[in-house]
Amino acid sequence: MAIHSAAQTLPVFLQGTWKMENESVFEHWDILSEHAMQGISYMMNSGIVVIEYLNIRIADGRTAYTATVPGHNDGKPVDFERTADDAFWIFENPRHDFPQKIVYQKLSDTELFVQLLGGDREMSYKLFRYSENQSIEGETKKVTGIGGVFFKCKDPAKMRAWYQIHLGLKTNDYGAVFEWRQGADASKKGFTQWSPFSQKTDYFDPSGKDFMINYRVENMETLVEELKRNGVTVLDDIETYEYGKFVHIIDLEGNKIELWEPDDIEYEKLGKQLKSETIK
Repeated sequence: MAIHSAAQTLPVFLQGTWKMENESVFEHWDILSEHAMQGISYMMNSGIVVIEYLNIRIADGRTAYTATVPGHNDGKPVDFERTADDAFWIFENPRHDFPQKIVYQKLSDTELFVQLLGGDREMSYKLFRYSENQSIEGETKKVTGIGGVFFKCKDPAKMRAWYQIHLGLKTNDYGAVFEWRQGADASKKGFTQWSPFSQKTDYFDPSGKDFMINYRVENMETLVEELKRNGVTVLDDIETYEYGKFVHIIDLEGNKIELWEPDDIEYEKLGKQLKSETIK
């Protein structure tokens, strides 16, 4: 096996998160030093399922790629060595069953081509750079911020008063509202609701937890359809009000989550009608 003889470098173009074309499979890489990178391959369904832990390291004049697959090979890592090919990043281990060769080809800053080869078997796919703030391969923007923090307490009225007196929250009958400027467009306002609830509330059901987080999202209908396809529990139908759309889901540990696609202009109007003062 011919070992790469050029100056030893790392495939730094791998840094970041990549998503497999048409699949909920991701690969994420971090640069640890000038001699090491660390990666993880995982699947996103109703939760995160780790496929393999990855490393690329330079030592003793060689560049090695290591894959550790949970539940396989007694948990022991499998090493592959980079071979001489300047056009691709190729790692080989002819003694391994499959794959025996792993190939990364950079097609552009946002697209990779990956091949797994061994014997008569071959698997190839494209990876696209994944970002929460951009649409990739038809994906929609999802969570954009925190829309609310809700928690249970013995006496919500006393709790609101305590936070007003001691921490300066400008409270009303529903809690308090934080006003801020949106990072994507500072000309637009955003709002986050803070609300204590009675311990007897059923608003957090079926979760047995004492808290619930509201996340601001975009493209509610498309997002809900994607969540359903990926096996996420969606508790109710989308409800629409003048100040936005709402739906509730359950995460992998049973926490109830409220998703809100806000209409901040109408939300601010409602606050003024209620004579509520925001926290800026």
